[in-house]
Amino acid sequence: MLITLIVIIILVAMFIGTYVLNNRTEKPIDVDIDSCQGCYNFECQHNPAHHNNSKEDKK
Repeated sequence: MLITLIVIIILVAMFIGTYVLNNRTEKPIDVDIDSCQGCYNFECQHNPAHHNNSKEDKK
């Protein structure tokens, strides 16, 4: 039981740590993120699917 709890705490700490480090990472200077066509990861906030400005979405 104790080992399971320790493993869960380690996994949560790793998740929080990588999340914080990812948010602190600066945007690359020489890369135009707005014209990125190679990223098909829906989780990425720069994915064009998150920037759909159609009239249907505004309702």
